[in-house]
Amino acid sequence: MNKFARILFLVMFSLALPAAQSLAQTPALPAGQAETIPPTGEAGQEEKEKPVSLSEGEDDGEEGAEAETEEGEEGKKAEEKEEEIIIMRGPSMGGGAGGQKINPPPKVLEAFYKQQWLSIASQFAEVNKLAGWSDWKNKFDGKLNTLEDLDKALSDLTVFLGDRWTVYTSRAEIINAIKQHKEGLIDIGLFLRKHKDGAFHIDAISYGSPTHSSDLKEGDVIKSVNGKDVSGMTNAEANQLLNGKAGDKVTIVANYDGADHSLELTYTAPEAQDVDLDMLPGKIGYIRLPTFMSDEIAAKFIESLAELYQASKGELNGLVFDLRNNGGGKVDLSIKLSSLFLEHGTIVKTKMRSSRNVQETAYKTIPAPQYLEDLLPGQASEFGHMLQTVPIVILINGSTASASEITTGCLQDNGRAWVVGTHSFGKAVGYQRFPLENGGILQITNLSYLTPKDTDIADKGIKPNEVVENERGSADDLQLKAAHVHLMKIVKERNKQLSQARSLANEGQPVVHPDEVKLEPRVPVYDILLLGGGSAVYLFLFYHRHRMLRWRRRR
Repeated sequence: MNKFARILFLVMFSLALPAAQSLAQTPALPAGQAETIPPTGEAGQEEKEKPVSLSEGEDDGEEGAEAETEEGEEGKKAEEKEEEIIIMRGPSMGGGAGGQKINPPPKVLEAFYKQQWLSIASQFAEVNKLAGWSDWKNKFDGKLNTLEDLDKALSDLTVFLGDRWTVYTSRAEIINAIKQHKEGLIDIGLFLRKHKDGAFHIDAISYGSPTHSSDLKEGDVIKSVNGKDVSGMTNAEANQLLNGKAGDKVTIVANYDGADHSLELTYTAPEAQDVDLDMLPGKIGYIRLPTFMSDEIAAKFIESLAELYQASKGELNGLVFDLRNNGGGKVDLSIKLSSLFLEHGTIVKTKMRSSRNVQETAYKTIPAPQYLEDLLPGQASEFGHMLQTVPIVILINGSTASASEITTGCLQDNGRAWVVGTHSFGKAVGYQRFPLENGGILQITNLSYLTPKDTDIADKGIKPNEVVENERGSADDLQLKAAHVHLMKIVKERNKQLSQARSLANEGQPVVHPDEVKLEPRVPVYDILLLGGGSAVYLFLFYHRHRMLRWRRRR
């Protein structure tokens, strides 16, 4: 990172910090998880009965039903790897001498099941989905005789909600996932989900994966994998078929465009994700952010923005911000990066439930205090102003999810960005994971994210301002072309009005009334502000200041 970009990174993140300060201590997810995470807090934590032990009803000190997000030792346990959870919690799962499995008494299994039923009832975010929940409390009385019976009951309990993020993962499923990872199995970049019609549809596609390079698209129906019919399988079973080793091939039969198609894909080891950038005609910058998962990627993103700014010699006319196939990541990074493009405004709102209480929070950014402005080098100050005023188009698609949707919704609702592409994924929820004493993990959705204009993103996603679909199998990026066309219209209109302002100033003609200057309906609010509502005097002063800045730089 060059010196200028390093200064910008430190300054921009210091300016963004106040908006996200309350997220600074967000607990880390278990290793390997790349999901949206809720803000820090103990929402959803309420007084509970002492957790039921599965070791013959005795208390072994392991409070497996408690959310492991508390401070101190409990907070550290939340960061344990899944493999360690299995090793540590396995013996308390009714284990006998020599590792022999012993099933707890049926009454213990029933009490443990009801404890998880109560946890979901008191924390699940969408109360309207809890209709009929009381019917499930005693549904398995007298039917739980083994740990496998308990796994099936907890799985059925979460499936009843119809919420894709409230799920129960059994000990056996976790062990199998770890085994596959150790064997070097990787996914093909394709994730399936069974819909109400009973068919498996493509839920999301990873950028740069073999699937991303194929003709497959989100929403396509997958009928078989390597000759195995997926109908009748669970989500976990169907997705497990899509794992293989680098170099292996997989044959997938998919239905799209009214016909079945057979595709053969080759597994490839995932490459390190990086920020892509380019300078398009008309000094329109292009930048693609692959993920919100690391501070390193965030730093590279800001460095790349600085490179575009320098490449344009401080005259960047527009920015295409590509968030297609960005599956999200850390919410605090989404908030920080979003605030870079706002002088002030609301970034995102959250609603978190705990029993009958709902905590609503709004995360906002404010104008930079003067003392911070005074600390900025001249070039950094100009760069910061450019980020807050440059016209932006965001590209999204069906695999734009989570933190990416938070950023898109923020800039769209604040009038800072025009959104092009297809409807986004619709995730952006927060949840808590509860490592249970039987070795499984219960995940409960207890938080929802809303855009500044109160749009609930979950299961709805972000609707583009301009819907553009890339043609299947074509190398022509119609979405990027539409973004460039939109920005060039803004540039053309701006140049036309600047030319008029210079002409009027040189000829000494009367100033044109603001109402007489007509802007295209799609020109964002920030362009109107930049043009001063059409005031020729303001335009002339802006142009004069622009020339002075260029003259100073040449000196």
